[in-house]
Amino acid sequence: MADPTDPFAETRMTLAQHLDELRKRVLRGVIAVSIAFCVAWSFNTEIAVALHWPFHRAVAWLSEDAVQEHEAYLKEHPEVPRTEFFLSDDPADQRLKQPFKDKLQATGISETFMFAFRNTMYAAIAAGGPVLLWQMWGFIAAGLYQKERRIVMGYFPLSLLLFVAGLAMSFFLLVPTGIYYLQKTLPQDLVEFNPKLDEYMEFLSKTCIWTGVMFQMPLIIQVLIRMGIVEAATFAKYRRHFIVVAVLVAGFVTPSADPYSQMLLAGPMVILYELGILMGRWVTRKKPKVGAAT
Repeated sequence: MADPTDPFAETRMTLAQHLDELRKRVLRGVIAVSIAFCVAWSFNTEIAVALHWPFHRAVAWLSEDAVQEHEAYLKEHPEVPRTEFFLSDDPADQRLKQPFKDKLQATGISETFMFAFRNTMYAAIAAGGPVLLWQMWGFIAAGLYQKERRIVMGYFPLSLLLFVAGLAMSFFLLVPTGIYYLQKTLPQDLVEFNPKLDEYMEFLSKTCIWTGVMFQMPLIIQVLIRMGIVEAATFAKYRRHFIVVAVLVAGFVTPSADPYSQMLLAGPMVILYELGILMGRWVTRKKPKVGAAT
C-alpha cells in the first residue's frame, strides 16, 4: 500500500521503468512532429512565400527610396533625361531602370530543396512542438513536488507568449529594417543587391530566435528575485548599467548597426527589464514575512 505522506508514492519507478516511460513519451512527441511535417510539406510553397515577407518589405523600402532620390535629382538637373533612371519619360511612370530584385537566388543544386525543407521543419516544430513539450512535461512533472509543478505551469504559458512576441517583433520589424539599412550602406549603382536563399534563411532564423530568447528576461529576473538570489532593489540599482548593456547587445544581435534597429530591440529590452523588476516586487510582497505573528 502506498504511503499517503509520500508525494512520489504513485510516480516512483525503477531506472528501467523511467527509461521506458521516457522512450514512450519521446516517441509520441516525435510522431506528432512527423505528422505535422507531412502536413506542412504540402504547403511548403505557401510557407516559403510567408517567410519571404521581410525580404519583400525591405526591397519595397529600398525601391521607394530610390524613386524619391531619382525624382529629387531630376528636379535639380532638368537637363538629364528621365530615362536615365526610369523606363519611360512619363512622370507618372516610376518603374526603375535598374530595379531591386525581389527574388532570392539559389546557386547550389540542393539549395532550393533545403530551403523548403528547413521552412517545413520550422512549421512542423511550431505545430507539433507543443505535443512534444507536453510529453516531456509529463515525464518531468512526475519527479516534482506539487508546489514546483504549479510554479512551472504558471511560468510556462507566459514564457511561450514572450517567445512568440519576440519572434513576431523580429520578423515584422528587425529583419526587414536590418536588411534595408545594411543595403543602404553603399549605393545601388556600385553593388547589386541579390542575396542567396541560404544566407537569407540563416539571417532570418538567427535574428528571430535570439530575439525570442531575449524576451524571456522578465521571467528570468522574477525567478532570481523569487528564489532570493538577487533582490529587486539590486536590479533597480543597476538600471542605468543595463540600458548600456541592452544597447550593446542589440547592436550585436540586430542584423545592422544603425541606431534605428538597435533602438527597436534595446527599447523593448529595457521595458521587459522594468517589467521583470515589477513582477519580482509583486511576488515578494505576496510572501508572508518570516516571524510574522499568527
